[in-house]
Amino acid sequence: MARHIEYLEELQNAVRFKHRCSAAHAESVFVHERTNAGETVWKGYVEVFDLTGHEEAKKCYAWLNRKANGLKILTVMGNQLIDSAQKAVQAAIFMGVQPAFTTLELLRFLDFQLQQAKGILQETQINSEDLDAAIQAAQQIQDNIQKGTIGTFADKSVTIPVLPKDLEKGY
Repeated sequence: MARHIEYLEELQNAVRFKHRCSAAHAESVFVHERTNAGETVWKGYVEVFDLTGHEEAKKCYAWLNRKANGLKILTVMGNQLIDSAQKAVQAAIFMGVQPAFTTLELLRFLDFQLQQAKGILQETQINSEDLDAAIQAAQQIQDNIQKGTIGTFADKSVTIPVLPKDLEKGY
């Protein structure tokens, strides 16, 4: 669930930054685009955002596109012709599935995210040293869990038995 929320926030931030307006997640729509022969061209969820403050559009459709060279965030603005998630995917396919960001835009977006993170740190009054220490501690705990060592007491490691993969997942 947390990953889904992070995913939506990333798409929302991409829409906000690229189109310079407010964006609120409205819904997730499953789209399965096929050829006339029934072959899958694209399938997945498209996130629909309601826009505020954009001169022309009221909606934006966004999703991650997985390609051989990695993931790309795609955004398609709603208009009179593109009034659904299905039509947004069709438009992206027709246009050759262009990435949402150029390199310069990506750098600006990363700077935008950095500024947001700095603002959050200032609001919560967490200093970077404390944050670094917390991140390192969390990474150490994760490493210990993966190794089966949950901690060190008086220079002795405490080891837990490694469970079969299906038990670790809660089955």
